[in-house]
Amino acid sequence: MEKLTDFLFIAQVMILAAIVIRWSARRRVPGVAGLGLIGWLAVTGSLAIKGFFGEWGRLPPRLLPAALVPVIGGLLFLSYSRQTRALLAATPLPQYAAFPSNFASNADREQLEAFGREELPQPNNGLPKTVEGKHWSVELHAEPALELDAEPTWERLRTFFTGHGWQLVNDEAGSKVLHYRANGVDAWMKIDVFNSEDVRVSLVEVASQALKLTLPPPAAQPDFESS
Repeated sequence: MEKLTDFLFIAQVMILAAIVIRWSARRRVPGVAGLGLIGWLAVTGSLAIKGFFGEWGRLPPRLLPAALVPVIGGLLFLSYSRQTRALLAATPLPQYAAFPSNFASNADREQLEAFGREELPQPNNGLPKTVEGKHWSVELHAEPALELDAEPTWERLRTFFTGHGWQLVNDEAGSKVLHYRANGVDAWMKIDVFNSEDVRVSLVEVASQALKLTLPPPAAQPDFESS
């Protein structure tokens, strides 16, 4: 019975190893992480053959360290991976204006105004269009760096946004302008692309400024004494 249990455990380890190798190849997991996973599976498999995990009466169980090692290793990998840093540096823009996942925001260059104004250049040297509303201003960079010039960077962004419901308004040299109108949202975005590591965005979600009328308190009435 013990031999059967060992055989089943080793079979599970081998299947898990195959899944890990296939997953890491698709996800482009760094070689060090992939080798670490394979090494852990090899060590636990050899220990299982020798019956190291068979003593369930011990406290804590010997299986516990084997389970903790991949958890700790995974947390360390996530802490230092570029993908995690990019996720943590995700842009503060609303979901409908989200950039591709490989673009991250420069946290020290983020601005949000409850009400702001932006002038949007129009094609054919038309007069700029002024829009007002909730205003985001951010600067982004590719993470990891793509090292692309302005034109190929903009081509990628244009394809991405026009495929996500945005209408291209101005594609001429200089600032690019996109318009989004869906689900009750009317938004305009101006994008200045210098290269893949320097993309500057101004987004306005159109809204009217709330008017506040503050009346001064009534002046104190003079106290007339009858003579």
